[in-house]
Amino acid sequence: MKKKILLLFLSLFLLFLAGVITNLYLISQTINNLDYLVALHKVEIIRQELVINVQTVQANLYTTGTSFGKELDVIADNVLKLDNRVRSCGSCHHAPPVARNIKELQQLTEQYKDALSYFITSTADPQRIKRLQVVAADIGDTIIAKSQQMALTANKSLRKKTIAASEKVRKSKWILVVTLVFSFLIALAIAIYLIRSITQPVSELLMATRRIKAGELGATSSYQGQHEFKELIESFNDMSLTLKETNEKILAQMTRNQTILQTSTDGFALIGENGHIVDANPSLCTMTGYTKEELVQMKFADIELLESELDPADLLERIKEARSLVFQADQKTKDGTLVAVEISASFAEMEGRGNFFCFIRDITDRKKMGAERLRVQKLESIGVLAGGIAHDFNNLLTGILGHIDLAMRNLDPDDKIQGWLDNAKKASVRAQDLTQQLLTFSKGGKPVKQLVPIAPLLKESTSFVLSGSNVRCDYQLPENLWPIEADKGQISQVIQNITLNGAQAMPKGGTITVRAENVTVEEGELPPLRKGEYVKIEFIDAGTGIEKKYIEKIFDPYFTTKEDGNGLGLTICHSIISKHN
Repeated sequence: MKKKILLLFLSLFLLFLAGVITNLYLISQTINNLDYLVALHKVEIIRQELVINVQTVQANLYTTGTSFGKELDVIADNVLKLDNRVRSCGSCHHAPPVARNIKELQQLTEQYKDALSYFITSTADPQRIKRLQVVAADIGDTIIAKSQQMALTANKSLRKKTIAASEKVRKSKWILVVTLVFSFLIALAIAIYLIRSITQPVSELLMATRRIKAGELGATSSYQGQHEFKELIESFNDMSLTLKETNEKILAQMTRNQTILQTSTDGFALIGENGHIVDANPSLCTMTGYTKEELVQMKFADIELLESELDPADLLERIKEARSLVFQADQKTKDGTLVAVEISASFAEMEGRGNFFCFIRDITDRKKMGAERLRVQKLESIGVLAGGIAHDFNNLLTGILGHIDLAMRNLDPDDKIQGWLDNAKKASVRAQDLTQQLLTFSKGGKPVKQLVPIAPLLKESTSFVLSGSNVRCDYQLPENLWPIEADKGQISQVIQNITLNGAQAMPKGGTITVRAENVTVEEGELPPLRKGEYVKIEFIDAGTGIEKKYIEKIFDPYFTTKEDGNGLGLTICHSIISKHN
């Protein structure tokens, strides 16, 4: 394109230069013609002066000897002027015909000068002087006639030359006009070409950039262009498409991030440097019970209760210095409930301002599972200890019971010591039962699982425990209950212990509702249960229930609120069920 522009301007310059040179040549020719015309006019003036001089000499010649005659020296002076004019005519360059006429005129002038010289210097008789006068006059008339003829010829030539010069001037003007018009047309054509070649591509690119500015990312120009502009437009189109693709990727990533934040089960809060909540996701709203509009009017410290030694401002400063921090807190919900949460916070600048990005996870279940694991570990530890003690204690009880039996056999049945020994034997038997429970709790063992129909097992186990009591069972057992994979003996013990607890909670009697149903548990739905099919069993009594403050302790070994309880029933149940999972 650069070469084309340079060639176009060079062509325009050469064209204009040719026009200038042509006009300069024509002007030069015109000037030469004008100079020639001026010279012709000068010659004509000389000829006219020649005729005037001849006529003056003729007049002097005819008036000699009269009162109007001139003196001879005046006539001689006029003759010299005449000679000078004739010589002036001969000094110019003329065409051969003109030169011949001038030569004849010069000869006539010489003859005329000689005739006048004879006439002026003659002292002969008057008749001879008269003849000399007539001869000189005739020659003068001939000179005048010849001069007039030459003047006529010169005038014709002058008129032709003038017409030719005028024609050349007109032609020069026409060529000048044509050159200017042609130069203008060429310049106009070059301008149009440049407009199409430069302005139009630029205009197309400008329109495309305006479309992009208006939000139409990926807008391209359909203009093909040539050379560098073609490459420029192709590069612009590629850039626009790349910009659109990049923007779509960014928007897709933003959409994915937003979707992740909006659908995440973890809460998210965007917090400003001043501690105010700027944004929150639906999960955080669900966790706290507040709407998003309510949350953005609150501060971080309004919903997150930290340990007493931590100040919210100091914590945010620590996060800012460390750039990221993970800590636990109690989250206060709208209804005042406290939820254990783990907060993963990081600090970053966004839009020229510092922000804290906080991901908040409810760790209530995790804490429960941790507590459960701790309880299991504690139960195992206690079980090992209790098993050892129970084994040794059971051996001692066996010896005590044996000796009591021997003593009772050797005593008279009516002896009052028999009563004491009988009470001692009963106490020893109860102690032996306790040691058996401790041994069951400690050994537990891995359950021997088999498919067991649960409905008959529920009826059999509950009926055995409630036999002879004022408590009855109401069974709500569907016929399509799935059989369970379990250790029948251990599960029977669990059913009996729970039923016994329900019966003990209703000392005046009542009804225990035993309900069972098939359930399907999804992954993570009810931790620590794995995904699968289960049978859900519920025991509902009409007793006073367990106080809230005791809920966390009901599975602890030896914890009981009954006067005659040993605190091992639910502990054994927990141990058996845990080992079945």
